[in-house]
Amino acid sequence: SKFSILLEGPPKQGKTHFATTMPDPTFLVADQNYKAHESHGVRFFVIDNWVEWEQRFRPAITQRIFPGDTIVLDTVSALFRKLERHLAKNNLALEGYQEWNHFRGNAIKLADDLNAARKPEGDHPGYNICVLTHQKTETDTGGNVIGYLPDISSKLDRSFAGLFDAHFCTSVETENDLVRDSKGSPTGETVQTSKYFIHSTPPTSRHNAGDNLGGDGKKYSKLPPKLGNTFPELLKEWGVSDSEPSK
Repeated sequence: SKFSILLEGPPKQGKTHFATTMPDPTFLVADQNYKAHESHGVRFFVIDNWVEWEQRFRPAITQRIFPGDTIVLDTVSALFRKLERHLAKNNLALEGYQEWNHFRGNAIKLADDLNAARKPEGDHPGYNICVLTHQKTETDTGGNVIGYLPDISSKLDRSFAGLFDAHFCTSVETENDLVRDSKGSPTGETVQTSKYFIHSTPPTSRHNAGDNLGGDGKKYSKLPPKLGNTFPELLKEWGVSDSEPSK
């Protein structure tokens, strides 16, 4: 089998960048703004609505039709909003227990289908899976920010991450670097650079991001709190190759 990762973060915090560093990715784009994918020069397909996901995209994943070695869903937040609109159109808005079960059932089926696509089938070796999600703040009764959560329906935001091998959040830090001349000497000028990271442990005590791959005490779960925002760097920290089974 391959790896499955849930990656959360605000816009422009490096989610798409991380996904582009995974082996030969194919992006399935539910967000309307897909200019970032054009600028990255990656292969992508746009999901217009939930019915299209069910009738076109899900079968193509389960039948291993999409090209590439990695399936990237960008973002599951946007796809679940399409699901909510689909349910509302069919008089199943998320207002009662029965309606919520429809949403939850579809959401879990989505995760199950993606995870199942990691397994080899016929001549296909299976896909790596990377699911991107926006991030929302968690506040106390006074409106103070106490943490962050995946931007998924409130009844699913804490449990959805547990359906994947690993769950990380992204961040970006801006630094002023010295400009050097051709001889390597400082010119006295500075230039701003952005550095991107993923977090394997909570940036705050309430953040529920984490690395669950392999379970407690096993080699995959021992990561530094912050590491570089690329898949090869993550594999190096895990001590595995991109072809090693995830479990």
